[in-house]
Amino acid sequence: MKPRILVLSLSPRGLAPAGAKPIELPRPGDWIEPVPADSTCMRLAGAFIEGASAAGAECVLKSLHELRNISPCRACYGCLKTGKCIIPDDMQQLYPEFDQADAVVFVSPLYYATLPAQAMAVINRLYPYWIDGIRYPKLKFAAVIGACADEGQNWDIFDRTWRSIFGEIGWPDAGILHAPRFMEHVEEQLNAARQLGAELGARA
Repeated sequence: MKPRILVLSLSPRGLAPAGAKPIELPRPGDWIEPVPADSTCMRLAGAFIEGASAAGAECVLKSLHELRNISPCRACYGCLKTGKCIIPDDMQQLYPEFDQADAVVFVSPLYYATLPAQAMAVINRLYPYWIDGIRYPKLKFAAVIGACADEGQNWDIFDRTWRSIFGEIGWPDAGILHAPRFMEHVEEQLNAARQLGAELGARA
């Protein structure tokens, strides 16, 4: 049986139609920066999957662009009774994927030097695994691909947050790949994601 890697895009954006023009993003100082019309995270996830699949892994891609209805943890402790989260939303589609995965790769944009709110909602909703007595799914490793439009952005908080999450959960940290200013380094960064996929696909 092939090792199974859950690849989770944490971007609220999806892929744009072919030929869509870049978005013109106003920046301080009266200049405009073009950013991709479609999700950089989804393109990086696709490149990772190419590399991992070529190395013999089975990849399952999930995107928060499609799983839009994920509520924050309510701290209701409803999971005390069943070991399962009682909130009937799209997170219920992700729990089985975590259960079946041998490894997980998060592909996340960098918002204000850290994670998007949608990403933290997913992480916080993993709490029922504590209640269930198994803590968290026993994965071989977890890794992150981070994307940001601004090359000068500080990655320190982003990196420390992810490493803290992996340490708390108990998932072996397979590293963080940075992909800044994607539009200026498209092929270079897609190739880096493919290479990471090949390395982790063989490792899984």
